[in-house]
Amino acid sequence: MVFKGIAMNLAVLAISCLIGVGGCGRKSDEPLAAGSRVAYTTGQSKAALRAMQSTLGDVSSNATPISLVPADGIRWSDLSKAIAQAGAQQGIEVAVAGTSQVGVSTQYALLTIEGWPGVLKATPKGSDIVIVARIGPYPNQRASRERAARLVNLTHQRLLALGRIPKVEPYTVE
Repeated sequence: MVFKGIAMNLAVLAISCLIGVGGCGRKSDEPLAAGSRVAYTTGQSKAALRAMQSTLGDVSSNATPISLVPADGIRWSDLSKAIAQAGAQQGIEVAVAGTSQVGVSTQYALLTIEGWPGVLKATPKGSDIVIVARIGPYPNQRASRERAARLVNLTHQRLLALGRIPKVEPYTVE
């Protein structure tokens, strides 16, 4: 059994070396293959268009479009990703150690790169999210307050950036 595993590993290594030396793509002096073209007759084009339109439902100018981007630019579901991206920035360098629900708010337990504790509390307020953060063993010191303020500002910026990305709700088959 051990021999079989070693032989398999050697075979994978040999194939990897061959691909690395010889490559797996076309040679640079070989011409590219011609692109594929499909030509529809007028009847086929109209039939294909009708089939596509039938799957869309009402596409008139009175139809309500599906909103893939939130009207206010902020999605609550992007909050964890926004905090992680903001926390990864140089000078902030915090990671989320845990989360908990406190009423309608979500509270994030933070840990700085130095090992200091922190907390970020996000509360939905209308179409906005109110974010408050405290970082460090002495959160009232100027450096800690500035670091927390940068985290809050960057989190808001990341929320707005992520909100500009169209997002489709997960599709489930029933």
